[in-house]
Amino acid sequence: MMTYDVVIAGSGPAGASAAEALARGGARVLMLEKATLPRYKPCGGGLTVRARAASDAAFAFAPETMATTMYLKDDQRELACPLPAPIAMTMRNELDAFLTERAVAMGATLREGTALMSVEITDQVVRIGVGKEQIKARYLIGADGANGVTAKLSGFAAGREAATAIEVELAVQDRQRLRYADRALLDFTATPGGYAWIFGKADHLSVGVYTTDMRARRELRPRLAAFIAGHPDLRQGRVLLQRGHLVPLAGGRKTRCKGLVLLAGDAAALADPLTGEGISYALASGRRAGMAALAALSGDTAALHAYDRYLEEDLCGDLRYARWVARIAYHFPRFGLRLTEEHPGLRALTASAISGTLEYRTLAGRLVRGAPKLLRYLGG
Repeated sequence: MMTYDVVIAGSGPAGASAAEALARGGARVLMLEKATLPRYKPCGGGLTVRARAASDAAFAFAPETMATTMYLKDDQRELACPLPAPIAMTMRNELDAFLTERAVAMGATLREGTALMSVEITDQVVRIGVGKEQIKARYLIGADGANGVTAKLSGFAAGREAATAIEVELAVQDRQRLRYADRALLDFTATPGGYAWIFGKADHLSVGVYTTDMRARRELRPRLAAFIAGHPDLRQGRVLLQRGHLVPLAGGRKTRCKGLVLLAGDAAALADPLTGEGISYALASGRRAGMAALAALSGDTAALHAYDRYLEEDLCGDLRYARWVARIAYHFPRFGLRLTEEHPGLRALTASAISGTLEYRTLAGRLVRGAPKLLRYLGG
């Protein structure tokens, strides 16, 4: 029976970041990846300042395009918001492969085409079933995404809340593609409880619809089709690939540490309730999970619960304010966009929050302090 210090299920941003941190610390670490890399992953692929701050690897990765302006749209207006820091647009198959290669270069072992089948936890060791084989590890990190099995097999309660997104990779003419080489677009009237997006990539556009509204989920495909058909830059495009996926929102789990098992990334339910962005939180949680397991291997088992507190108080603590902002933005999209258009300060705040240069708790505080002024404005 093979024995490792840590086994990691999943080689996305969370899993690869955890593996790199562990390998740098000298741990014997194995990554299990059920697919063969590179593999397609439905995701807008935007790397904000938060992502680049969470990972040196993300900062080093060469993006497809760089969005320096975000266009916010409803059915009456389209508002340009210059971003205080650009958002790097990536393809997840390439990003994940890059992050995994870095971890392997540091000494992590990767087994592709290998799915985790069973988990047995004792006081001292985790026994992991991989096909007909058993592997032993001191610790297990579940970084296998929204549909991963690690959490369920390890006895975690089911996640409580997830948004939904559907995305297409769309081939368009060069003129339309180049229009989005340095910009991104969010349309807040394309679906209830969310938005449609257009992100530029090197040779196509990424187009999708995201919603937090449970009732709108069954309508995502026709809403995406309507958005594409109604947009002049998209209606002549050719669909290369279409996929839907769950977005496990921050606050959907109460704990991400159970015995010798840690959860990270989407498996830990950490996505931004406003934008659905999860890469930055996957990178941050994966690195932190790797460091916690490394400390535990040296005898500091309290580091495991400190990791859980970090997610709950730091990452999810700020994202609670994102949830509050999302409720306002999605319930009153036209009103919110009109205010953003007429108040340059609000436009700057919005751009800062989207780009990741402003914490949501700061945004919420400024909105609350500015509420009396907005009420006077509405009163005439």
